[in-house]
Amino acid sequence: MDADELKARIGGVDWRRYRQGPGPGDIGQWLGRLADGDAAVRTPLEHKLLPRDALSEAAYHAVPWLLAFVEARVAAELTYDLLVPVAASAAPDADDETIVVDGIDTSLVTASRAALARGADVYLRDATDARAAATVRTSAVLMLDAVVDRARWVEPIRACAAEEPDAGVRRTMLECL
Repeated sequence: MDADELKARIGGVDWRRYRQGPGPGDIGQWLGRLADGDAAVRTPLEHKLLPRDALSEAAYHAVPWLLAFVEARVAAELTYDLLVPVAASAAPDADDETIVVDGIDTSLVTASRAALARGADVYLRDATDARAAATVRTSAVLMLDAVVDRARWVEPIRACAAEEPDAGVRRTMLECL
């Protein structure tokens, strides 16, 4: 799926129905601009998704779109830069609330961690792709460490770290091992 198709689908979501951070702005429009590589929307979008550094219901619903961006390599650096704090806010000991998913009351943190973990194959692809920007590789490793079962990624990351030319990426890989 390309950026235009992603933006068209995002435009069909009524983001106002999800709890989110205060302030003006439309999450759908900001996600569309993020897909275009507009760095100016990254911080306000984070404030809408993570008010007071805690997950919002809108963050849970934005995760599949953010994963679609990184899978399609659409604005990957900006998107990972937003995914990392979302994952940090979904830590098991994070502030939590109840949301309804598929008609069932569930923990926002648990649902968000599961949604983020669905990106495991993409994170591993990006973490080990020497052609990807160092910031993308570093963020992908941080995402693996935050939300993916270690058994799925430790060995490939260990092997990649042994040959990683970028000192910063290598350091992050080794720290996460």
